[in-house]
Amino acid sequence: MSTEPTPSPEYLAQNVGARLFNTSVAFIVVTTFFYLLYTVSQIFFAERRNWAIWTLYPMGYTFFITLSTVGILSVKIGGDGRHVEYWDIHDPTVIVTWRKLQTSSGLLYMAAVTFPKVSILVLYLRVFMDRKVRIATWAVMGIVVGHCVFTGIITTFAICQPFAYNWDKTIRGGHCGDLMAVYEYVSIPNILTDLAILVLPHSTIRQLRTGKIQRVGIIVTFLAGGLGIITSIIRFVAFYTSDMLSDSTYRSSITFIYSVVESSTYFICSCLPVMVNYKETWLQLEAAFGGRVAPQGNAADIRQQFAGLFDGHFTGLSSALGRIVSDLMARPGAFRVYMHGGGYILGDLESEDILCRAFSEQTNSIPVSVDYRLAPEHKHPTQLQDSLAVFEWAYANALSLGGERNRIFSIGTSAESLSGVIAISPVTVHLDNAPIEYHAIHKSYTEFSEGEPVLTRSTMARFFDDAGTAADNASSFMLLDKESLSRFPPVYISTTECDPLRHDGRALASALQNVGVDIREELYEGLPHCFWFFNSLPEWQSFIKNTVAAIQWILEEKAWTWY
Repeated sequence: MSTEPTPSPEYLAQNVGARLFNTSVAFIVVTTFFYLLYTVSQIFFAERRNWAIWTLYPMGYTFFITLSTVGILSVKIGGDGRHVEYWDIHDPTVIVTWRKLQTSSGLLYMAAVTFPKVSILVLYLRVFMDRKVRIATWAVMGIVVGHCVFTGIITTFAICQPFAYNWDKTIRGGHCGDLMAVYEYVSIPNILTDLAILVLPHSTIRQLRTGKIQRVGIIVTFLAGGLGIITSIIRFVAFYTSDMLSDSTYRSSITFIYSVVESSTYFICSCLPVMVNYKETWLQLEAAFGGRVAPQGNAADIRQQFAGLFDGHFTGLSSALGRIVSDLMARPGAFRVYMHGGGYILGDLESEDILCRAFSEQTNSIPVSVDYRLAPEHKHPTQLQDSLAVFEWAYANALSLGGERNRIFSIGTSAESLSGVIAISPVTVHLDNAPIEYHAIHKSYTEFSEGEPVLTRSTMARFFDDAGTAADNASSFMLLDKESLSRFPPVYISTTECDPLRHDGRALASALQNVGVDIREELYEGLPHCFWFFNSLPEWQSFIKNTVAAIQWILEEKAWTWY
């Protein structure tokens, strides 16, 4: 009768458990460091905090720490790192402990990689507004969660019957499914969803016009996700090329290391979203004001507060329903109609005159400014009717004034952006009546509700109330007038990051893109509504430069006419 050869002392003395122990400790320290940085930044420096900070992140961190702790215990009390023959000789009960720890690690691993992945996908839903990308993101999220439920929970509790047979092989009639197949193929859905997480944003990020800081932050997040897919592949290969069950306590050490590294990588990745903070230049301007200003009160009060806010920080140039800037007319060319903002209740020909002149001088266009009648004395849509009347007059008289009818365009800011193909921080929907298809992306009235400079949700509510705008009036809010969207000419939309109206502009961009309208976008990070009033800000020059480039793009487009 043949017998198994007795393992040599050198073989029995082999112990690679220190690798798993040291890796688990090291990644607990590194991951905790990143989590503390993220938490501190969100609590003390972020202007807004979303629900994921208090739910997904603590859960992801907890599952990672627990998984790493199981890795440490596997070495200390589960015999991980030594050959299984060593424990057969010295203490077979250690193998039972090891099996119990391994059983728990499967569920912990799936949860530890799922929560960070969901956090990344939630970030995508906050950043990207393209409808197809959002649908794909929700689909990937469903696959990630479904994979966790099926593999992490159902398979863990169903692979061995009875459940205790996972660690107690003496149970009569107990049996297990193909454990190695589970170990090998659990990584395939992970790899596929990792790949989707890398690919999902690319079609949108090519069109996303953001500053360097935000773009670098987004790319860093994507690259961190790329590290996750690398560890997933390595983990898959390790399970596929080694027969872990033949020497379980020895061979499992390396695969457990990959599990710890992979889950840590995902968690660190999820802690790298682009945090929203006001630019230092704006904060310095607020210091010059003596504090953060958010006008409030009735229409008369708000008019007075805005006048005081801009006085000394915005240098206008001075010279009826509209006005032609006569000293800029000695040139033939494009004809530009400018509609100032002000929530329908404030503003006049002088309030944005410097912008009007800057755009005209740098685009060789004849400027016409609209001085529409204001609410609450004149209810909406009087303001739109006045703007349309001036535009129609400008079109009819373009030739006699030295302009070209086929090169007439309009600029509108804030509430009057509805009238402009150059739309600056546009109002596109009532704050209480966003169409249901935009609910998922129309969050800025919540994220930038109160305490913001210049414009808040309550200020906008005052504007709408004074103007008498009906929330469901499609002629007042372009997102409600779906039939007209496809007839839009090319449109340029600029928005500011710290603005209740930010997602009005993004929703409009998404709606126009969905019906095939050419658009361009600009997002001014760390700046609030109406920053363009303050030409003392260094960003003001970039705003002018970018808008002038957009005007030139509009004028170069030949595929549209007004009538």
